[in-house]
Amino acid sequence: MKVLAVTMSVRDYKPCEYWRNQIDFVDKIEYKNFWHMEAHSRSKKFFLEHDYTHYLFLAEDIIVLPEHVKLILKDAEENSFKVVAGYCNIDYIDGGKANISFTDLRRFRVYSRSQYNHPSLYDVLTGKYGYPFFNATFQGNCLTLIERSVVEQLSFKPYMYRMDYDSRNRFMCNMPFGIMFDLQMCNELLNLGVPITVDVRLFTPHFAFGLGVINLKGKSRTIKFFDSKNGVWKLLEELPPYG
Repeated sequence: MKVLAVTMSVRDYKPCEYWRNQIDFVDKIEYKNFWHMEAHSRSKKFFLEHDYTHYLFLAEDIIVLPEHVKLILKDAEENSFKVVAGYCNIDYIDGGKANISFTDLRRFRVYSRSQYNHPSLYDVLTGKYGYPFFNATFQGNCLTLIERSVVEQLSFKPYMYRMDYDSRNRFMCNMPFGIMFDLQMCNELLNLGVPITVDVRLFTPHFAFGLGVINLKGKSRTIKFFDSKNGVWKLLEELPPYG
């Protein structure tokens, strides 16, 4: 297996950064201060231009330990899973729910969290749906490993676009921007007939603070690459701030 771990970061959560930095046995690429619609497109292009076998979503706002990554790689290697994922709490307001679903979300337009019918963390943790693995119709890309043949078929596009311009000039996004990439990806996987396997052992705590804490004003966009063979980071590209 040759893995590329991808992080798209618009926030600065120090504990999350610390633990990501301990993952030094796979190549990593970080898109910093890019809106996700651009970061997703760029990451797919980079992945396909190189000889990686697996794409690993490594979300910026979760605690992922090296052991989590080793386990998800083992899952794929031993079971030939084309897609395997962990899961997390949704937020701290409704912290008792897991960011997965068993509902076929292709059947209607999704506008509200309630439509996902997220199961309780308790039920997932206690093996109600299977242990160590079960299949879901949706998982929120907190930690997700995807085989190359599947990456080639996924659009990496958003489920919908929003038009937001913050009056305090913080977001610096006065154009439509994409959201709900995870839902779009999962719907595409279902259309392709690719099972979405969740490993009950791969729970990752989620720091669920959303758009309200994002401030890209004046921040350069950078793409950094970590070469696991040499153990060093390299700046691939630096672009001016949005605006």
